[in-house]
Parts: sequence; structure tokens; C-alpha cells
Amino acid sequence: MPKLKKKKEAILSQGTKGDSDKSFRDRVVKIYGNLPRASQSYSLPTGNSGSIDLDDSVKGESGFTDLEIFSRLYNPGQLAQTTGNGELSLWWLFNCSNDVYDKVNPKGGFSPRCLVNQGGDDQADPDLRIGTGENAIYMEIKSLPKGAWSKTNSLGRFGRFTDFIDLVGLLQSFENTFGENNLPGGVKTLKNISYGSLVDSAEVFCEVRSVVKSNNLGKYKFFGNLVDKFDRFDDICDKHEILRKCKYGGNVKRFRPGGEEIAKRLLGFVAITAFKEKPGYGNWMVNVPSEGGLKSVECFKPLEANFRLDKIKVTANFKIDNGAIKLKFLEMFS
Repeated sequence: MPKLKKKKEAILSQGTKGDSDKSFRDRVVKIYGNLPRASQSYSLPTGNSGSIDLDDSVKGESGFTDLEIFSRLYNPGQLAQTTGNGELSLWWLFNCSNDVYDKVNPKGGFSPRCLVNQGGDDQADPDLRIGTGENAIYMEIKSLPKGAWSKTNSLGRFGRFTDFIDLVGLLQSFENTFGENNLPGGVKTLKNISYGSLVDSAEVFCEVRSVVKSNNLGKYKFFGNLVDKFDRFDDICDKHEILRKCKYGGNVKRFRPGGEEIAKRLLGFVAITAFKEKPGYGNWMVNVPSEGGLKSVECFKPLEANFRLDKIKVTANFKIDNGAIKLKFLEMFS
């Protein structure tokens, strides 16, 4: 499993959003007047997907079942907060079973099993983690409709992925300049991108690059400026294995990658990069359903070896919509 960029770890963790393990505990106590125990110990699924089923049969010493406590923490009314309620509910669930309760009980020591982790550079760290060091398990928490992993949902924004932005910007600038659809209403931007729309931009870029380079037009001043852009595109691609087949391959026609190959690999690159960061391959996406009841929490573990690059061609599987990466999680990793 790739190593994630880690913040300094301490017994008590805190994200840059302003929440910490102590503030989570304080919020639970504020809602209930104490720190209620969970009736059993809860764990993540053993496979790559599954659910955490919340017990609704046993009322603990608090007078509530686990499902009732979890649900109230998820919907606490107007209690001020800076982190999502799904994170708070899961923090309680993993930290307040009998076997670890003393580690968060105000009367005992304070070394939670599950820790606040959100924050980091560009808010790029997963929300929660269990454990520390090389054995830590990370969780990125979502609040999406039930059955989220089979539907098109957001993975987050891509603004921090500068190599992707630079490459797509270059492709779109060539289509805006040399393409057929160059009226103001047809100008391409980074805000909305799908495989089909990116193929058009990539094909124009690839065609112009092939003509200029194969005919040695770089000796002319105007085309020399274009060659600089082609070289910059190739230099960025050379940094990432998935993008190396997008580079110019010489004067032989079969080495021209074409718009379809470039578009597929660029979108695959941003998807793989985003998952590598949050939650990190081998870690967990966890959905606390925003509707349809809270009886089960949905869990999904992306593995890089399971990523299906060709499925990116279907817009319903993957797109950038209004600046956010949207995809069908299970479809892209099946």
C-alpha cells in the first residue's frame, strides 16, 4: 500500500478545520450529557466493500441503542461544528465500545482508537484514521444517498492537481485556436470535462503536433513557439507512467497516440491521483447515508490494481462537472 503523506502524529490528533479528538468527545458529551457506551465493538469490513450494521436491539446504560446514538450524533440539530456529522458519529462508534471505552472516558487516560485526521496541505488528508504509523487505516467520510458506490457521486475537486490542469489547459487552448468549434459558445474550459469532450481537444492537439514536428516546422518562429508547448506537454507526461504514451513518438504514424488515448489516460491520471491521496489505496471510503435510513454505513476500499481505465470512456462512469470529479466508484474499480 502506498505511503500517504503524513502530518506529525501525536496521541491527540487535530485537523486544520479546527476539530480534534477532544472537541469530538466534548460534542458527544454536550449532546448526551455524558459519553455513552456502544453495545458492541465495530470494525470495517474484511473484504473490499461491505457495510457496518448498527445494532438497534440492545439499549445500553444510556437508555439508547447504538443506532439511536449514532443517528442523533449525525443529526444533532443546530449544535455548532466545523466537521461533518458523519465523522463525529463514526468517531463515537469506533471509540466507545467496552474494549476501548476507557481510552476516551474523561475519568481515564485519553488515547482514542479512532483519531481525527482531516486537514493537511490543501485539506488533502482523509478524515479519520485508526492507529498510527505504517499500520494506520485511513477513512474518507462521505454523506451521500444510500447505495452511493453504485451511483455517480463526487470524489472532490481537482484544483490542487496542477499537472492535470496544465495538460488539459494546453489541449483546450489548441482546440480553441485550431478547432472547428471556435465560436464563443464553443470555447472549452476546465469547469466541465468528459471523455468525449476531451477527445476532441486532444485530437486537435495531437494532429497539430504531428504536422509541426514531422515536417520540422519548428525552424520557423511562429511554429517554434508551438514546439515549446509540445515539449512542455511531453515533459509533464514523462513524470507519470500512465501518461507516457501520450507523448510524441516520432515521425512514424503508428507512434501518434491520438485523441482517444490521450483523453483516456489524462482522465485516468486525475482519478488515480485523487484516490491515491484520499483515502489512499488500501484505505476506505465510508458513506453515512444522507437519506434512506442509517441502519448501515457503506464501506468501499479502492485498490489501484482494480482500476478499470477503459470504463472512463462512459460519461456516467466518470466526468468533471462544475469543477468536481464525479464517478461511479464500484464501476471504476470492478
